[in-house]
Amino acid sequence: MQITFSPPEKNELYSNLTKILEKCRGEIPLSIDRIHGGGNNQIYKLRCGGNQNFIAKIYYQDKIDKRDRLKGEFSALEFMTQNQIEVVPKPIHCEKENNTAIYEFIDGERLATSEISSLQIGQAAQFLITLKNLTSKQGAKQIPLASEACLSFSSLVENLELRLHRFNHFEVLEKLDSQMIQYLEHDLKPTILTLKQWGLNYLIENNIDPKIEISFSQRTLSPSDFGFHNSLKLRTGQLVFFDFEYFGWDDPVKMISDFLLHPGMNLNQTQCFKFSEIILPAFIGDPDFMIRFKAYYPLLAIKWCFIILNEFLKDQMERRKFAAVKSTSQISYKEVQLGKAKMMLNRILTEYKEIPYALSS
Repeated sequence: MQITFSPPEKNELYSNLTKILEKCRGEIPLSIDRIHGGGNNQIYKLRCGGNQNFIAKIYYQDKIDKRDRLKGEFSALEFMTQNQIEVVPKPIHCEKENNTAIYEFIDGERLATSEISSLQIGQAAQFLITLKNLTSKQGAKQIPLASEACLSFSSLVENLELRLHRFNHFEVLEKLDSQMIQYLEHDLKPTILTLKQWGLNYLIENNIDPKIEISFSQRTLSPSDFGFHNSLKLRTGQLVFFDFEYFGWDDPVKMISDFLLHPGMNLNQTQCFKFSEIILPAFIGDPDFMIRFKAYYPLLAIKWCFIILNEFLKDQMERRKFAAVKSTSQISYKEVQLGKAKMMLNRILTEYKEIPYALSS
């Protein structure tokens, strides 16, 4: 991880993190450094004597979104650690009252898009297969559903409608806002109708009821927001995965589709082929898997368009400000996001009728 600025002065934050670490580990940090983390939270490196380091994560409290990200992530890492999963950070301590958790510090490097090789693709796929193999372990059934779990085609459509509804009363304040609304009305909305009907017809042709949820045996444990953007490469070349705030039970179709589509990675078609070649055989026991995959994948791409456009919403920008290490021009960031949403839409319009890597199963 790259340290982005000097340790803060001994203010209230410094004192709180020091007290938490002293209580759970008996250690007093020599320095506390703010480092680059995810888009929702504040991440700090706590450096102690003897080259002993820890990570402190302060979770953003959303006034609208009431999901308990601290509990979700800490419990997920406890479950994985108890089941000898070594490619995730070990959870050490959490305090709900401070919305703070302490984790093992992973001494690794961010993986650039240009560095993604077949080796890394394989490690990512194998990690998801390992999670599937944990579904029968003690304590697995007590794990909740993943955030926005997709257990039926109807639930996916409903999620898209809710996301669209958030823009109904969007206030246009600048030119980019106007461009975004134009894209929403003239491009995204018509495509949703097209892909919804296409997926619905495909399911009905294959005798699958779009309203019925998949059985428990068809589900898997999913990190939800999973990819190389949430990983660090050790000196050995092994990847360590982190960020499990949305962990839980889900349809593997959603888990796999999200990995293939994730705009934070921009995997090329060769990489997508490699990933699907490894991961799809793990779910061959589910006879409906490929049917759901072909029907859901296009709409899951549309969901990514909405996630990307969330940056135009006021509450999302407040979250980004909380997590930001350095200030970013809101206008330039919106411009980038609008461009990404347009690219995602163009991609799915060329792929949805014949998803190339879906055929590799």
